[in-house]
Amino acid sequence: MTSEALLQRVRQSYGLSVIAAELLRPLGDQVYRLTDEQGQRYVLKQSVRPARERLPELQAIDRLTVALRQTTDLAVPILIPDSQGNLAVIGTDDLLVLYRWVDGEISSQLPVDGVLTYRMGIAAGEMHRCAQTIDERFAIRTYDQAYVQRLGHELLTHWPPDFDSAYRPGLATAIAALDAHVVAVGYDTADFGLIHADFHFGNMTVAPDGRLGVIDFDEIAYGHFWFDLTNMINEFADYPEQGEMLQAQFLQGYFSVRPLLQDTLDQLPVFIGLSGLVFAHWVFTAPNESVRRTKMQYVPDALAQIMRNL
Repeated sequence: MTSEALLQRVRQSYGLSVIAAELLRPLGDQVYRLTDEQGQRYVLKQSVRPARERLPELQAIDRLTVALRQTTDLAVPILIPDSQGNLAVIGTDDLLVLYRWVDGEISSQLPVDGVLTYRMGIAAGEMHRCAQTIDERFAIRTYDQAYVQRLGHELLTHWPPDFDSAYRPGLATAIAALDAHVVAVGYDTADFGLIHADFHFGNMTVAPDGRLGVIDFDEIAYGHFWFDLTNMINEFADYPEQGEMLQAQFLQGYFSVRPLLQDTLDQLPVFIGLSGLVFAHWVFTAPNESVRRTKMQYVPDALAQIMRNL
């Protein structure tokens, strides 16, 4: 679809005078930055996933982000309904979702220090504390035993022919151990609820006035809060000289909001392994060729996380 055709759909569906569309991300869902005649910016996501999967996720995103805006100082995306009040525009072979733009620099493009990661930990704690207040149940995926088993099975059955097969024997054993660990942790805990599920430097922003933002809730799911934390902790491996300090500051910030999670610190290796499994599965099964082409180089590290931490 051309940019002009896309803009025309947005004008008709949302009643907005958008005049420009810039493609920001070709991986997975197509993500565009739109600008209207008044200079207001928006994020448009064009998804090919079935509406029956996407709509419950949008309901959960809307509920969580509204709660975050009401109870925290975090900048989060505002989901904009179409002219009929729907959370998405369902087309013949796609689905459009529109958000108001969140101003700020992506944190992965900024210098990283302990002060920033401490504040990120506070932000994660506030997000999870807010998630605990939401009683509604949404028909979205849950990171439970059945999901871990499905990920492991699909990872092994979608193994690329040209990818090193030496990982496979030990990996099957590690995935079975991961499954057992997730069951042992359990789901009926205060540390299980709505999670961002893609919480990393690239999905946090810092505004000119220093205000932090959390964006891209598209992977929202039910899971253990440790899963969100390990996704961010994985980022610290890119800073070998500061990694331990950055992790310590991040967790200290988080525990300042949710101190009881410190009692389950021994579960951290389980969820580092789970984050590796989720990432490797995403790359191996991605329908978008560009995902496999650009992300395959990181899969060995993800597989090593599963093996090393279990």
